[in-house]
Amino acid sequence: MKLQGIWRVARCEIAVSISLSPSSPLLIQAPKDDKDNKKETGHAWKKKGDPEKAICVSYERGGKIVYYIPGSSLKGVLRAHTEKVFWHLFPQMQGKEAAEGEEQMAEAKTAEEKSRFYRRLDYVSQLFGHAKFRGRLTVDDAHFLPLGSFDFERRTNIAIDRFRGGSKNGVLFTVEPIRLGKATTCIRLQNPEIWQIAWLCFLLRDWKEGKITVGAKSAVGFGRLEVGIQSLDLHMYDKELEREWEESGVFRNSEVEQGLYRTYRFRQLDDLAKNVEAAWREWMEKGGEL
Repeated sequence: MKLQGIWRVARCEIAVSISLSPSSPLLIQAPKDDKDNKKETGHAWKKKGDPEKAICVSYERGGKIVYYIPGSSLKGVLRAHTEKVFWHLFPQMQGKEAAEGEEQMAEAKTAEEKSRFYRRLDYVSQLFGHAKFRGRLTVDDAHFLPLGSFDFERRTNIAIDRFRGGSKNGVLFTVEPIRLGKATTCIRLQNPEIWQIAWLCFLLRDWKEGKITVGAKSAVGFGRLEVGIQSLDLHMYDKELEREWEESGVFRNSEVEQGLYRTYRFRQLDDLAKNVEAAWREWMEKGGEL
């Protein structure tokens, strides 16, 4: 991809609509209420100042409680999984700092100067973001809709003394994880390079295979999700880039929708993954440098 303003123009975008259903209890723990806080919390059904109850994050809409998985939580677990793999593939990049680049970034005025800073970042920061630079991958909140199409289970646990490693005498707390339900979200990859498209396919594959958990208590089996790919669209806005990727075979096994711009629709994740596999292998053989 050309050295230019990463976000100055929209060249292409991948949008993956996915469905999420808990295959084990799911607990995206909501923050506890402050006993001294007199403001309404939105959890009308929850007793204020109840520290012995762990509930799922939610908000109120139309007089009903809507439960959801924050997009930031989903993006966080995807980033954590990426770091585990990438620090194994590229150990020399772990802990890489761009202090010199950050100073230049603060003074950067042109799109080209900002792009040079982007190239100094490690691959994880290029994809998910950096304190000085937003990433290419974004994840929408996953709402459990329609309302009431989910179910909970209640579990009573014994609190653990973190100093001794044993249980606290007489201290019990209750968790109410979501056990059944279906949520939908969308993962977007803006102006990606081909290796980033390949890695998104690997991420979704690992997620579908249960290698990525979401939320609290994953050590006791919580947070596993059944991931379904509802749609996978590649929107192309740049004609030059489109011709380049067409020669590389990125669009094979896709259905083309013609409009103001072309949209390439893939029926299955593997259809896109196979198209970019060769580019990924070439990228890896060169040590991650193109």
